[in-house]
Amino acid sequence: MHLTKQWTIRLKILFLFLFVAGMYSITRGQDIWWDNLNYHLYNPFSLLQGTWGSAAAAAGTHSFLNPLPDLYYYFFFTVFFNHPRCLAFFMGLPFGLFAWQVYCIALDIWEGKNKYLWTTVILLLTITAAGISSQIGTNTNEILLGNFVLMSFWLLCLFVKDPEKQFKKIVWAACICGAAAGMKLTLAPFCIALLSGYLLQWKQLKHPFKGLCLFALSGLAGFLLTNGYFMWKLYVQYGNPIFPYYNDIFHSPYFESVYLADTRKLPKFLLHKLFFPFTWAFKLSPYAAEETVMHQDMRLALGYIAVVVLFIRLWTKSLVAMNKRLLCTILVYAVISYVLWLTSFSVLRYATVIEFLAVLLLCVMIASYRSIWREVTIVTLCGVLLSTTTPQDLGHFIFEPQVVDFMWKKPTIEDDSLVWFVNFPTSYLAPLLNKKATYMGNFLYQDEEYPKRYASLLETFHANPKAFEQLHFEKYQQQLIANHQGPIYIVSVNWPLKDNVKTWEKFGLTIDRESCQIFSTNFCFYAEKYAVCRADRG
Repeated sequence: MHLTKQWTIRLKILFLFLFVAGMYSITRGQDIWWDNLNYHLYNPFSLLQGTWGSAAAAAGTHSFLNPLPDLYYYFFFTVFFNHPRCLAFFMGLPFGLFAWQVYCIALDIWEGKNKYLWTTVILLLTITAAGISSQIGTNTNEILLGNFVLMSFWLLCLFVKDPEKQFKKIVWAACICGAAAGMKLTLAPFCIALLSGYLLQWKQLKHPFKGLCLFALSGLAGFLLTNGYFMWKLYVQYGNPIFPYYNDIFHSPYFESVYLADTRKLPKFLLHKLFFPFTWAFKLSPYAAEETVMHQDMRLALGYIAVVVLFIRLWTKSLVAMNKRLLCTILVYAVISYVLWLTSFSVLRYATVIEFLAVLLLCVMIASYRSIWREVTIVTLCGVLLSTTTPQDLGHFIFEPQVVDFMWKKPTIEDDSLVWFVNFPTSYLAPLLNKKATYMGNFLYQDEEYPKRYASLLETFHANPKAFEQLHFEKYQQQLIANHQGPIYIVSVNWPLKDNVKTWEKFGLTIDRESCQIFSTNFCFYAEKYAVCRADRG
């Protein structure tokens, strides 16, 4: 097929995928979950207001994450605030692009018979994977940024087919993958996997060392393009370019000198590490739970088996349904990505590209066997996977007239106010209460300062206040309160405020309970009501 005609068809398919993905996103309802309430709205808002990365830390430790990926959501949130279904449609588009790239990659690398049939199977099993399907239309950014990783992987595959003639593709792949890692460091494992893919082609290149230098420079340029400014700002302010992470290395005085990492979902013992995907396949371990509801998906487990089988077939020089050098590259890429993901995060949300690789290799394994039962096997496999997969709902509710709909009366806050978010994920309110106010935050420090009812919620949703105790911003915040000339407000969940007297005393404040404005929003998923109360000094 002529190249121009081929891409014309592919672009038509792209628009179809985007439309279908957008419409499907609408059917899922309003996107409401913890991170969206805590920092996905606040961080781009603070960037545009010029306050990003300040020690006020309105969203706790999440206040220092790269805000660039959230600009996509924030833009459509602002434009379609009164049309939440339109917002949902545009939040589905990254998934449409993701599905289209899966489709194109499968077409470009499949060399066996029935190319379009196998491409359809790969596409179907990928988009229905638990980690991918649970994030359609949500603002987790994993699918949005996963598109960058998929693009770099696609270019890697094209490079492997003809390393000398397609060298520019691997340079671009490094830049794109580096840019993705700059926006979210959880994607760094894919940069290392991409490097391994390049190194495997070492003997195919006339100037491999020169190419390696260009690869490294391109990846670094992409990383600095998306994260250089933010790293510089964090280093100038806190002495740690990725503050507060890896502070055991940088020793910023604003945080404990510890390695900050989320280890809740990491496998706990050797057998669990070796057979981790099988815990999700058969719900064998509570460690496989993402939040409170355990998901189920057999794809990673079957992909695990496929990797072993395909390595054996390559070792024994058996027939496979793909160029052997390309297959070897994909296997190494998949194994390195998986191992680094497993040992660093083990969070299914971060494994969208790994789920695709598992499906791809599983299909290659099945297609490698010449048997009349091959078609029966793949049909049965599709039926089993589609019927047993249980994705997780990260938080969806019915649409209201506005994206964030205030119930009762919306609180009034003056332009020169200092507003303190004292607990729970409430910083999403910042662009809604008053854009001219100053915002600061941090969760309450001691467990006993939470009533039992809310303490159980903290345990359920992994938001222990002690995680925020390591931020050494208390003196700065006390100074901010002491120097502020305008009114001061606290935003709290609505429980008896006397429980927080010790906290207010640390900051020289008393709460005027008569001034409290009680309200709620459709985003009140972790608390029934909020209270905005006037705080007085002394």
